[in-house]
Amino acid sequence: MQIQGFQATQKVAKAAQSRSGAEMSTCTSLNTLANEFKGLDEKELAATSCVEFTGFGAEKQYSQFHLITDDNCGVRCPNDKLPMNNGAVKTMVGNLLNHYGDKARKKELTFLPQGIPSPGYTQVSLSGTGLGLYFETATGKPMGKLTGSL
Repeated sequence: MQIQGFQATQKVAKAAQSRSGAEMSTCTSLNTLANEFKGLDEKELAATSCVEFTGFGAEKQYSQFHLITDDNCGVRCPNDKLPMNNGAVKTMVGNLLNHYGDKARKKELTFLPQGIPSPGYTQVSLSGTGLGLYFETATGKPMGKLTGSL
């Protein structure tokens, strides 16, 4: 079993964090996520990671990403599971890095669960971009073609 945690960067820790579940920041850059998912095997990619939070309701703040490689083991802190498994997140991060390049490497991945309801799709954003991008929840592939630049 392996559970790794990543603290929020200083910039994120000082900035206003997600409130009341409107956004779930992973508090982790795309580059870091890509590196962490790189060496995982099939079973580990089928597991679902989570993000630790502090406070509840209006005081809820996401603070640390936890890479979980075995769904039978979890973290002992309050946390929200990511809406996709590790394999789908790995595919999604790869697509974002391939399309947006070096400008996206330091951007933090945020899940936007309260967007337009789309069965089978998850909306994400990159910190400071204002993007709202949809990806298939099961596979991590983009809904349509990624366009634009950062």
